Amino acid sequence: RGSNTITYKVLQPYSIMQIDLMEPLLADSVKADGKLLPVSRVGNVLYIEMPEGQQPGDIAKLTVYYQGKPRVAKLPPWDGGAIWDTDDANQQWISVACQGLGASVWYPNKDHQYDEADSATMHIRVPAGLAGVANGRLTGKQAMANGDTIWSWKVVSPINNYNFIPYIGKYAKLDTTYKGENGTLDVSLWFLKQHLDQARSHVLPDVMRTLEAFEYWFGPYPFYADSYKMVEAPHLGMEHQSAIAYGNHFMNGYLGRDLSGTGEGKDWDYIIVHESGHEWFGNNITTRDIADMWVHEGFTDYSETLFVEYWKSKENGDRYVQGIRRNIMNDTPIIGTYNVNSEGSGDMYSKGANLLHTIRTVIDNDSLFREILRGLNADFYHQTVTSNDVEQY
Repeated sequence: RGSNTITYKVLQPYSIMQIDLMEPLLADSVKADGKLLPVSRVGNVLYIEMPEGQQPGDIAKLTVYYQGKPRVAKLPPWDGGAIWDTDDANQQWISVACQGLGASVWYPNKDHQYDEADSATMHIRVPAGLAGVANGRLTGKQAMANGDTIWSWKVVSPINNYNFIPYIGKYAKLDTTYKGENGTLDVSLWFLKQHLDQARSHVLPDVMRTLEAFEYWFGPYPFYADSYKMVEAPHLGMEHQSAIAYGNHFMNGYLGRDLSGTGEGKDWDYIIVHESGHEWFGNNITTRDIADMWVHEGFTDYSETLFVEYWKSKENGDRYVQGIRRNIMNDTPIIGTYNVNSEGSGDMYSKGANLLHTIRTVIDNDSLFREILRGLNADFYHQTVTSNDVEQY
């Protein structure tokens, strides 16, 4: 059972607002200023009759109260939904993965990639002994009479709906800082209590190396105000903004494998590097339609090459990017169909990365290429874009 309060600005008065909420979740009621609003439902869509008298420029709120058991993820993070699990100490371990499927699988929202919230707050009520972790910064913990605790988190930057995610488990925390281009960045690792030593020895060094390499190539980490967190998750990993999901089992490569087959991907943790790269391409720069997801995945896949190059040499990076060509299937177009929540081919990863490498080679000026990467993140800072925007840049 939960609720979502949506604050919105009236651009043009309408009598109906559409809010998405996937079955089998049920909307109990919708209220504005304490008054019930009429609601009709068609499938996964709520049509809410808005109060009369709203004018352009008005700032207003409505709250959707809802309940039920959300769809369970079949193969997270790819086939998403709610994840109900237990850890290796038999403690409850819960999260959500919903990229592509949509965040309305677990909470009511306007479920389209172009419609980002400019800020967000999450309150997670958990049983005694467990922690509730989410995006942004912890703003408070409230003890309840029955022993539960409500953990409250605040994100002050624009955030994709699918990135706004809770993690519930028996977590312990490791805090440190990174001296970056925009000053001191707070860095936290939230890992299962029994895994914190492994996080300290395996995860933290690669996090610091990744931040250094990517600030060099892409510019300042885009969310200093919200901090950088990596959270152990009951699935492989996902780029949840300022609370990156990690589940690579403290192995280098991708579950121990070098996806390039060259040996260049064997001495760093793929999930740490790849998912952190999405903080720049995917979270800072977000495509308006999932059909253009190659912008997220192509640039982020190429970030792996740039990581290798930064810490080894350009020749090592060249070997890596050439190695991942073996993953290209040339099956279907990389750009999907617009306006129907359709992703393109998985080739958006390796082929997208190699496309960028080809462009870099044609430019034949690495200083200029780096300026382009940094310029993209500066000029499209906290914005949604189209493939054409990036191509024209």
